[in-house]
Amino acid sequence: MVIAALLMCFIVLIQNSKGGGLASGFSSSNAIMGVRKTTDFLEKATWGLAIFMVVMSVATAYVVPSSSAAKDVLLEQAQKEQQTNPYNMPTGTAAPQTDATAPARILAEFAKKADKLEIKGGVVEDTYYDAKGMQAIATIPSREVLLGRLLGSMQSPITNFARVLNQIAEKNGSEAAAE
Repeated sequence: MVIAALLMCFIVLIQNSKGGGLASGFSSSNAIMGVRKTTDFLEKATWGLAIFMVVMSVATAYVVPSSSAAKDVLLEQAQKEQQTNPYNMPTGTAAPQTDATAPARILAEFAKKADKLEIKGGVVEDTYYDAKGMQAIATIPSREVLLGRLLGSMQSPITNFARVLNQIAEKNGSEAAAE
């Protein structure tokens, strides 16, 4: 189609129009490159290319899928993105001082009581999380709880060892008292 349009432009430019045109500079005897009646050839080529372009335009209108289906797909995708875009929703902001997961935990706990509150997403330490990600962050215990668990797991072997020693001492003490 592009080639036909370029050929059409070239042929129209070299035709001998009323004012002369580019073809008038080639010859004065109506012969170009040794061929007589070039204006007939150029006129036929112009009409042939014009008909070709019209036929191709009509054919592509039937071959190319209708744009209404594509518009429906684009419209559905835009509506879906608009519904899930966190910038198009009513928002709230929480800026914690120390514990980055505290707002997610507090809001998730409050959302259990408030039916209208729905967490769609959030940003924690410069990373965006969707609803599932925020739910996972809400399950992370606070720093103090995690430190308590760490200390408890560190103390557990020592406490168990002390209990074993205490039981051995009591057993040895009861055997000595029985003798």
